[in-house]
Amino acid sequence: MAHTPRSLADRYLNELDVQDGGTYIVMYTAHGKKPPKEFYRNLDRIVAYGLAERHAHGSVICRGRRAAEAVRRIAEHYSLTVRVFKVVEVT
Repeated sequence: MAHTPRSLADRYLNELDVQDGGTYIVMYTAHGKKPPKEFYRNLDRIVAYGLAERHAHGSVICRGRRAAEAVRRIAEHYSLTVRVFKVVEVT
């Protein structure tokens, strides 16, 4: 039986033991080049799990620090510049 490699998204989500239910914005840039298709496949996997949603070009809204950290690691894996911000509601 052939071994199917796990996606980066699955690997990072399984490795991370971060429990924070806040909202995070992850912003990434590829500095004039387009990120590879594999980056978007991994990102879409996290979106499909309901842990994030793609927003404007180069940004993702994540539900929880675990998802934000997974997106950050995926972006760094593909040599993208990435920043993570925690959203704080101002009332």
